[in-house]
Amino acid sequence: AQKDVFQTFEDRLKAYYDIQDYPKYIQLIQDELDRDEPNPFVIKNKEILEKRLKLAKENAGNAMIPLGEDIGRAVVSQDGTTLIFQSGNAELLVYRHIADADSPKPVARLKIPRSAAQLEVSASGTVICAAGRMFRSVWKSDAGSYKQVNLPDTEVQSPRTKKCQVTPNGQHLFLFSDVGKRSQPESVVEVFDLSGAVPQSMVLRPFQFWPADNRPEITDAVFLPDGAGVVTLTSSANLRLLPLSVEDGQVTFQAHVKGMPLDVAYPKIDPTKGLKDETNFLPQEIFVSQDGQRLGVTSRNLVRVFERSSDDFPFESQNETASLISVHSTNKPVTSVSFSTDNRVLTTQLRYLQLWESKEDGWGLVKIAGLWKDQSLAGHGGEQIRCAGFLANGSRHLISVGDDNTVRIWDTDQYSKYVSALGGESLPLQTESDSDSEYPTGQYILTGLPADETEPNRPDGAEKAVRIQQARSVYSAEFSRDSERVIVGANDLAAHTFTAQGKRTLTASMLNPRDPFFAPQRNNFVEGHIPEIVTLKFLPPDGKLLLTFDYFGSLSVWDASEGEDGIGYERSRIIPSKPLGVADETELENGEEKDRPYEVEDPSCEIAVSRDGRWLIAGMVRNDGKPEISQSTDTYFVALWDTRQIMETGSVTPVRELKGEFKHQVTAAAISPNSRQAITATRRGAFTLWNLETGEVIAQLEGAHNSDGVSGVFFRSDTEFVSAGLDGTVLHWTINADGLSFRLLDRPSPDFIIRLRPGPDGQSFITSDLNKNRTTDEYRLTLSRWTEADGWKQLPVSIAAKSDDLDRPYRHDISWSDDGSEILYVHERTLLVFNADTLAPIEGFRLPEGHQAVRGALAPNTPNGRRVATFDGRFAHLWDLQSQKDIAEFRSHGPVVRAAFSADRKFVVTGSDSIRVFNSDESSNNHGRPVFRLTRQVIGKRLIEQAVFSPVTADFRIASIDRAGCVKLWNWSPAGPPPSAEVFSSGESEREIPGWMLDEEAEAANRITWSHDAKTLAALQTGHLRVWSISGDEITELNVALPEGIELDSVTFNDVSFSSDSSQLVAVGLRLNDEDDLESWGVVCRVENGQVQPVATIEAAGLHNTGDSGLRGITAAVFDDDSKEIITGAAGSRILRWAQPSGIEENVQPILHIGEKRGKAGDTFTAPHQAPITAVSIAPNGRVVTADEEGWIVIWPPQE
Repeated sequence: AQKDVFQTFEDRLKAYYDIQDYPKYIQLIQDELDRDEPNPFVIKNKEILEKRLKLAKENAGNAMIPLGEDIGRAVVSQDGTTLIFQSGNAELLVYRHIADADSPKPVARLKIPRSAAQLEVSASGTVICAAGRMFRSVWKSDAGSYKQVNLPDTEVQSPRTKKCQVTPNGQHLFLFSDVGKRSQPESVVEVFDLSGAVPQSMVLRPFQFWPADNRPEITDAVFLPDGAGVVTLTSSANLRLLPLSVEDGQVTFQAHVKGMPLDVAYPKIDPTKGLKDETNFLPQEIFVSQDGQRLGVTSRNLVRVFERSSDDFPFESQNETASLISVHSTNKPVTSVSFSTDNRVLTTQLRYLQLWESKEDGWGLVKIAGLWKDQSLAGHGGEQIRCAGFLANGSRHLISVGDDNTVRIWDTDQYSKYVSALGGESLPLQTESDSDSEYPTGQYILTGLPADETEPNRPDGAEKAVRIQQARSVYSAEFSRDSERVIVGANDLAAHTFTAQGKRTLTASMLNPRDPFFAPQRNNFVEGHIPEIVTLKFLPPDGKLLLTFDYFGSLSVWDASEGEDGIGYERSRIIPSKPLGVADETELENGEEKDRPYEVEDPSCEIAVSRDGRWLIAGMVRNDGKPEISQSTDTYFVALWDTRQIMETGSVTPVRELKGEFKHQVTAAAISPNSRQAITATRRGAFTLWNLETGEVIAQLEGAHNSDGVSGVFFRSDTEFVSAGLDGTVLHWTINADGLSFRLLDRPSPDFIIRLRPGPDGQSFITSDLNKNRTTDEYRLTLSRWTEADGWKQLPVSIAAKSDDLDRPYRHDISWSDDGSEILYVHERTLLVFNADTLAPIEGFRLPEGHQAVRGALAPNTPNGRRVATFDGRFAHLWDLQSQKDIAEFRSHGPVVRAAFSADRKFVVTGSDSIRVFNSDESSNNHGRPVFRLTRQVIGKRLIEQAVFSPVTADFRIASIDRAGCVKLWNWSPAGPPPSAEVFSSGESEREIPGWMLDEEAEAANRITWSHDAKTLAALQTGHLRVWSISGDEITELNVALPEGIELDSVTFNDVSFSSDSSQLVAVGLRLNDEDDLESWGVVCRVENGQVQPVATIEAAGLHNTGDSGLRGITAAVFDDDSKEIITGAAGSRILRWAQPSGIEENVQPILHIGEKRGKAGDTFTAPHQAPITAVSIAPNGRVVTADEEGWIVIWPPQE
């Protein structure tokens, strides 16, 4: 028994070490050694334990200090002596010399409104400033306590304060604000002299003589410690100096006199100057060193360091290598930059700290002994770090404050001894993003992981939470009624399904093309293309179908006619995926199922069509989908499809794959006139002739075109074909009994041939020739036509490409009419039609502003005149050249996609630019095929914010809400046609948005949800809650009451949800309270007897942040009825649990906050969301799914 107890002790020690909670590790040893009757095994190992304890205590410069308060914003003074943070109960807590105190306590508690957005402290901690919506407060240290300073009123009316700065000596306070209209703001600077008993003030309007419609806006600012001025960051992304002088405590700004050039009055510098990719550096915040000799400018995960100079603008940029710090490889923003007195830089990013130093080859990470590459230093429980800085002169001692409500003290010199004292190295927990190499090898990361006790190990087979990412943002996520699937709408303009275990069953994303789970044959909850289109063609002989082919190898087949609302209809999708002959989606490996996530990617071969229009052929690349690219394998092959299947099924698979002969990517392919043979060519000049009936190789020849890439190939007859190559040559090939032979077509060869476009009869062709001018280093593209009779002739067009835009020639195309009499040329916005014999222009058309043509195709001649199809990016268009009108657009969903299952999971409905219904029956060959799309004539002109099926089995009614808040109900049956009109419409929202929402840019949400029995419908119309009772064809609006004292215009809601028995609903959002502060808030209501009555409130101020931009408060909520809880998510990224009210309460009272929903020690993550929550949904079996604005989705097991 004693041995078992000691084993438990060792397990706990290991657990604390694994999560790197070293203080509790030390305390556990101390407690065991101090027992009156120690365990015999502790006595036996006492010497070892005491040694570890002694070493650890000697290196206690690395420590954790719990604050016992919820931390909001926080700031630490430059000298590290003063720490201030905003608590959850609207107080500022001030700590002095926290690192030296045995039991630190705040020296002051200062009351502030909850809407405080700015927090600043002087360099030595003597002056504190807090500012926010319509308020600013200042305190000065006086004999050890902080007293409030009454600031005088200035001429500035209704300022929106964006930044407060205190001079290092604490004598002056600068407030940077916007005034006037938000559409045309004016930046003002208020300066207060705090040295006297009564503060003196002055106001600077630096851009008052600038045109109002083009006036720079100050977005950030820092005061230079030597008093030379204030460096500002403006909305035009420039750094601009506001010069000033300080004499006898008086601040004098250099005035901008009318008529004086602004750049003379206020010198500026472009912070992107000297960078290779200037467009990738978008300045966000600026920081200055304590001595004023260095300036740091952040842009997402980049920091650029500027050195002091004697120029008009007092800082200069060095070259990119010497000035740029790239923090991790992730694109998460750097939130703070601190400079030490020994010229090192401390950066904060999410939960990570990094220490940098300037080296000969640029900025590099300081190597700290004991800190393991790609791993973490004990810290803040995986929570975000609020602020960090240096504790004293030099860079040895650091301080950081995190959302785990602790302060961490770091001694970088002693850290290795501290770690070794605890028993050797051990790996910390990793998130999925860490394991996916979000942070590259060789970078040292200081951060923290769980500080609280680890849980007991999970029983074998116990369900774990799963964390996955889809696109850059997720708009909706919810479970199917059978709890087996999750349907997600994301900003990659598609809907995606996942199993309850987090495996993707339908997914694709142009925003994450190297997705290891990408399985294109199941990427069907989207009409059109997610990645960019690479080619398009009309299907011969009549051209009634248009083919578009994208970078993932997905080929969409469209009706090539004008749709009712100008949007083309996708008839079918042709997608190669798993290799032909692989029957199942899974295989067994060591007795367990293993995904076969084949992905088809980046085809460099344009699709070719047989002359009769029956066969399609294209070269493909199939990857085995392993997450690590270095370990994955590409397989090159050619796919052949029979177009007769297009009308028979929604997802057409190849009838044959030609493979096994390709060492490199296939870049060109063609089908013989008799459709019995195909020729393929690779990027290294290897040609293969195939028997299409058997799939056997007839002949091969390698090394043609000087082993360079083949840019095109076509058949002249069944025994002849022509090819063009990137080496600038055109070859005429003959097929004979001995194999393949070729001769060179005589001409002055260009440097490159990048296109080959044959005429419809195969007897003439056009090449796109690219030549370099050796004198100017510029390229020029020309077009050359070849015929048997005339030889080579040049078309009267050309494209120049300068060194800064070498891709320009590639943004063009050539197409022939079906009878060979006309040639279409497209480039950017220009469309020209030439006579194929004389090469004289016949007709021209310039595309409207905002449109580009990367490729083009002439439609077969019709009585309606010439029609041309073009594409740019993911969208294709059909144009009428005579009327110059856009007839039809072939595209995917609109800007926002939300998705939902039908009750039987056989259909998915999406809301975006329209209402679309897809087949989601996984046993159907038409799985993923669009069933219908309602046209604009039916739904109206507004974007659809959300569409949801009735939750009742065999009930396929759809409720929708558009951007104007109009709720509509649609009747539909899978056996019937699409609905032609709604059966109910609420009309557009009549709510007048309150002024406070406009001032704070608060979101006015439009959402809709059914009760679980489908007898009640609740909607948010521009944030206003409305509820209807549904009985047969009768729809009656219910009266909605708010708690007593809550005004309708003081609340805006973001989400609404029903309990499983439909008796309660919860609505959550944002509230303007009686003190004029904004707070996260919600209400729980009882639904009965035609009334919606409040029974409880959710008071989340201090628990759920309201958000920093576009204030939203609580953004999602759902009932967990089995656990008697309500789960909420908010703009501040936390997932919280609340006690569900019984519904019979007599008085409306706040419900009890239970705690935070977190990943557990066995879940491999601890802080699942770092961005505002967009969705919370629960399955009938208790699983929960949450999603956020950075694309993370978490599927949680049922609450234990």
